Amino acid sequence: MYKRQRFESSITWIAEKSDFMRLRNKTFNRELSEINGRVTHGKGKLRTVADASLFYLMQKMQLVADVPTWIGAFEKAQAEGNDEAKSVALADQAVIDSQGGGQTKDLSAVQRAHPFLAMFYSYFSSTYNLAAESTAKTDFRKPAAVAGWMGDMALLMVIPALAPNLLMALLRGEAGDDDWWDKLPATLAKWQAGYLLSTMVGVREISGLIEGFAYSGPPAGRVLVDAGKLVTQVKQGEIDEGLAAASVRLLGSTTGIPSTQIVRSARGWSAWADGEAPVTSVLVGPPPPNR
Repeated sequence: MYKRQRFESSITWIAEKSDFMRLRNKTFNRELSEINGRVTHGKGKLRTVADASLFYLMQKMQLVADVPTWIGAFEKAQAEGNDEAKSVALADQAVIDSQGGGQTKDLSAVQRAHPFLAMFYSYFSSTYNLAAESTAKTDFRKPAAVAGWMGDMALLMVIPALAPNLLMALLRGEAGDDDWWDKLPATLAKWQAGYLLSTMVGVREISGLIEGFAYSGPPAGRVLVDAGKLVTQVKQGEIDEGLAAASVRLLGSTTGIPSTQIVRSARGWSAWADGEAPVTSVLVGPPPPNR
C-alpha cells in the first residue's frame, strides 16, 4: 500500500513498480517519444544534452498530473482486491486514458494515419476522448447525470480553455485597461471556441484564426513560412525588430530551439524597459498592440 511521502519519494516508489512510469518522461507525447527514439550516434555531447532538455519543464509539469493519477488508480485497484501486478497495470492505463501517451499503441487512429497533420495532438486527443466518453454514458433525462456531465465538461473543456489565458493576460498587464474588461465576454468566447476546435484534427488550424493569429500551416511545414517571412524582412533593407524576430523564428524551425519564447521574452523586455508592461512580461511577452 502507498504511504504518504514527499513528491520526489513518490516518483521513486512508482518507478520501482512501473516501467511505464519510469520511462514516462520520455514517452508522454509522440514528438518527445520520437526525439528519444532517434539514433544519437555521431551527436556531440552538447547536442545530446540540448535535445534532452527541450521538453524538460514540460516533463516536470506532466508529473504533477501523472503521479496523483497513478497513485489514486493504484490505491483503488488495491482496495478492490487486485494483486500488485494488476493494480500497476490498471494505474498505468489510468494515466494513459487521462493524460495520453506518445507510444504507437497509445496514439489515436488519426495520429497514426496522418502524423504530419496531427503533430502535438496527444493532449487534445485525450481530452476529446474523455469528453466523448462522458457524453456517451450520460443519461440526459436524469438531472443528477446532467449535473455530473456539466462538471466533466467544465474540467475538460472550460477551465483549461479560460484559466491559462486569463493568467497570461494578467501577467502581461492587459487587465489594467478598462477597454479590455469591456471586451472580456467576447474574448472569453474566442478562447473557448479556439480550445474546442483544437480537439479535432482538420479544423484545429482554424482556432488560430478565431483567436486572431495568422495560420502558418502544420508545425512541420512552418520552416517554409518562416523562410518566406525572413526574405520579406530582408527585402525591406532595414535591420530592425522584425528582421531579428524572423531570423530567430527560422532558426527555431530548423534547429528546434525555443524561438517563440526567445522572441516573446525580447519583446517583453523592451515593453517593460519602456514602462509599457509589468516585469512579468519578460517571461510571458508584452500585451498585444491592439489591447
